[in-house]
Amino acid sequence: MIMHIPTEISAQIYMLKIIIITKIYVIFQPHTYSRTKAFLNEFATSLKAVQNVIITDIYAAREKNPGDIHYQKILYQL
Repeated sequence: MIMHIPTEISAQIYMLKIIIITKIYVIFQPHTYSRTKAFLNEFATSLKAVQNVIITDIYAAREKNPGDIHYQKILYQL
């Protein structure tokens, strides 16, 4: 599933839990530095609902790395 904002992540995790899927694995690749920075806390909060999370490096798309945001900042909050 492709999700770009924290509310989409939370909604998908909630749906999986409703249908009683006990082991949920999330592989999350943040999309753009600006979005990751803007929603950093919200992404972490959404992903805390799952025990098995893999976060990859940020997909820059059209942006250059500003040097002040990294995917590990989400991991620190989990």
